[in-house]
Amino acid sequence: MLIISDEKLEIHMPHLVVEYSNNLTSKPDWGKLPDLIRDAAIETGMFPLGGIRVRLYPTQEYSIADGDDKNGFVAILIRLGTGRSIESKQKAGQHIFDAVSDFLSMSLKPGILCCLSIWLKTTLTFHS
Repeated sequence: MLIISDEKLEIHMPHLVVEYSNNLTSKPDWGKLPDLIRDAAIETGMFPLGGIRVRLYPTQEYSIADGDDKNGFVAILIRLGTGRSIESKQKAGQHIFDAVSDFLSMSLKPGILCCLSIWLKTTLTFHS
């Protein structure tokens, strides 16, 4: 039996994950991005300091819609527990997105797609 619950949680551990197409590997200093995102998340005041987790992954296999291998992407995913207002999520998401966009604009050509998605945690409970 699988039970899915959208209960509000008091403890939230945000996970921020960045994927980027591997044709962008030589452009920005990717090693600086996790700390930049962590700092931007802290600045929002929405995330508990001890709970923030940032991961960065180059995507080796991918397909771009127009098939042009000169185009690339940066995708940011924020996974959160429930219990935050839409307004606070929008404000925090915009702050993090702006920090990443500023970082990328210094080294990537125009036309690289950068997007941010916020996913809410759904609690799964398994019973036998």
